[in-house]
Parts: sequence; C-alpha cells; structure tokens
Amino acid sequence: MSRVTNETQPVSSTENSDGGLDIQGTTEQSNRLNGGSGNDLITTEDPASGGTAGEADWVDAAGGDDIVAGYAGDDSLLGDSGNDILSGNQGDDSLLGEAGEDVVFGGQGNDVIEGGAGNDVLSGDLGDDVVRGGDGNDIALGGAGNDTVEGGAGNDIVAGGEGSDVVEGSVGDDSAFGGQGNDVLEGGEGSDWLAGDLGADSLSGGEGNDTFVYSGYGNPGVTADSLGGDTITDFVSGEDKIALDKTIFSELGDTLESAEFVKVDSNVPGVGESSSIKLIYNTTTGELIYNPTEAADDEVTIAKLEGDADINLGDFEIF
Repeated sequence: MSRVTNETQPVSSTENSDGGLDIQGTTEQSNRLNGGSGNDLITTEDPASGGTAGEADWVDAAGGDDIVAGYAGDDSLLGDSGNDILSGNQGDDSLLGEAGEDVVFGGQGNDVIEGGAGNDVLSGDLGDDVVRGGDGNDIALGGAGNDTVEGGAGNDIVAGGEGSDVVEGSVGDDSAFGGQGNDVLEGGEGSDWLAGDLGADSLSGGEGNDTFVYSGYGNPGVTADSLGGDTITDFVSGEDKIALDKTIFSELGDTLESAEFVKVDSNVPGVGESSSIKLIYNTTTGELIYNPTEAADDEVTIAKLEGDADINLGDFEIF
C-alpha cells in the first residue's frame, strides 16, 4: 500500500480477517488513499504513534463496509458502495457516503456532506455546514452553526440545530425542525411536518397537506412565547394544519371548541376578555394569537400567516 502525493511514500497497512485493509497515513503531507474491495479501516493519522494527518487528504474507501476518519486538514472522503462510517473531524471537509446506508459526521469546520443513495444518518456537527441526504429515507442534522440541510428524495428527518439555518425537506413526506435561532424551513413536495422550534422562523409547507407544529417536546423551559413569532408563508385552510402542544398551550383542551376560537378583521379592544376565547385570528394582519388569560398583556402571537390566508376551527390539532 502506498500514499500518493508528488512522490510515493509508504503508509502503514494491515490486511484484516475479511480481506480488507487497516490503513494509517502518518506524515504531514497530503494523502491519497484507496481502500479497494473489502471492509476497511482507514485513518489519515496514526493515533498510536501520535502522527499528524495530511493537510488535505483524499480517501476513496471503495467496496465494502468501511470506516474512514480524516482528522486534521481539509479532507475529501468517499464511502463508495457499502454501509460506511465517515468522520471528517477537523478542517473544512467534503464527505460523500454514496451507495449504502452510511453514517457521516462532519466534525469541526465548515463541511459539505452528501449521503447519496440509501437510508443515511448525517451530522454536520460544528461549523457552518451543508448537509444533503440524497435518495432514501435519511436523518440529516446541521448541528451547531448556520447550516443548510436538505433531505432530498425520500421521507426524511431534517433538523438545523443551533444557529440560523435553512432546512428543506425536498421530495417526500418529511419532518423538518429548526432548533434554536431564526430559521427558514421549507417542506417541498409531499405532506410535511414543520416545527420551527425556538426563534422567529419562516415556514413554507410547499405542495401537499402540511402540518405546522408548536411543541416543547417535554422541555420544561419552552413556553408559548419562546415558540411564537413565526411567519407561515403558504397556509391553505382545509389542507394544512396547525398543531399545538397542550402542555405548552395549557389552556386548551383535547379538542378546540367553537367558543374558544374567534376571527376578527381588526384589533378589537376587549375581544380576548372573554374567559372562553383562547385563540384569535386577525384576518387583516394575519396574526394568530394565543390568549391564555383574560389580560391583553398575556396574549402571545403564535404566527403570522401571509398571503391573505384564512384559517378555521377544523384547521387546528391539539395534542
């Protein structure tokens, strides 16, 4: 086994029991490694000897179920066929799982991660990352930083995490989460489930019957006020839903009753002073307001619906 740069130098390689290779590159120059067929373990740093990784490594794991770690430097890691585990670690890395059901971690740095075909699990981790699921039912997570996360084809779970992220489900029935920060969520094609979570988020369901979710997921620190302030760009009454977690919106029962919901066409003083009214929709401003008490100071704007959207009693789900 050789390492290819501007000159050829040896790297450590050991044939394992299934015909694959355990490969370790230990110099500070850039490595170019190909695992070949078989189940490989490839690292561009030798942890036993304390060696340092190349400044920019290129690794093609090729066939088999492989484990590839890039360590320091701006690495390009390809999983190829098989169910692979790729880890970029430090540096601004490019990680491609390709075929198979892959697990890919970006690590530190601003990484580009693509799962390729198969049902993949992808995480950008630290940095401002681009994470794309590709074909298959993927789990794609941005992590810390301002990330762009795309599910691709299939029924995906996509989440931004910390930071101000762009999260897109794309094709399929997807579940999209914003996390912390002011995020942009787009469902794309299919019947999607969108939860902006904390921050003032922009939510677009796209085609299909979409559900806009407001929940604390059991987190005691989440309030109606911290979830509110979103903009829903394309709500369609009779097709889309707004789902409210009754542990957060605690004044709501299991089902929204007609006496608890009112539509107004202006800011009418005292409209929320009735103890029965819990949700108010202002058709002029597009504001959907939660009224937990009879005091105007306690009112919370859950979302603003754009495009002269209408909303009716049957458009709500309480869970």
